[in-house]
Amino acid sequence: QKLLEKAAPLFNVAPEELETEDGTIFVKGQKDKKFPWKAAMGFDRTCMGYGYFEPDFSVPNFVMIFVEVEVDTETGKIDLRRVVAATDVGRVIDSQSLKNQLHGCLGAAGLDSATFEETVLDKKLGRILNPNMIDYKWRTFLELPDFATVILETPIETHLFKSVGVGEIVTSPAPPAVLMAVSNAIGKRLMDYPLTPDKILKALGKLGEK
Repeated sequence: QKLLEKAAPLFNVAPEELETEDGTIFVKGQKDKKFPWKAAMGFDRTCMGYGYFEPDFSVPNFVMIFVEVEVDTETGKIDLRRVVAATDVGRVIDSQSLKNQLHGCLGAAGLDSATFEETVLDKKLGRILNPNMIDYKWRTFLELPDFATVILETPIETHLFKSVGVGEIVTSPAPPAVLMAVSNAIGKRLMDYPLTPDKILKALGKLGEK
């Protein structure tokens, strides 16, 4: 509708009198005179519409994370030995993309935000001190732990394609899984992220508060 409204002045007609087909716009019943979409878009080449959908039910996601860690109680260093992510997506549509989503969110967001990723803030000035990929610590691909994925399929008949979404599904449970694994390993309950060596040593009573 927005596209037809933009094109209407080109034909000197109301938007309701226009049709679109194969990337062109024309007056209904007069295909001999037509304009391409880009002509109607103008110089800004943008056309935006608004809408919303409000379902009467929620669509849950299902995921479980298992993390095996090793903690050096002398240095506070955490070693992620093994990670398993299990999810039930209803019906798998693209298995490789699903695995990539699970692995990417585990490594790039979930696990690293638990162990060392941190936004450093100057509390007096309210300024972020590490606003780029040089100062913001990021794990390399060679440093990622071994991942294993378990993908289950229980088709959900009421859903489109009998599937549920999996976008960044493991980002949320991964950090608490690491936190609980480390807490269990050292016998002390840890409460915040990232789990840097100094926090481990403080919890063990080997490093005093500054």
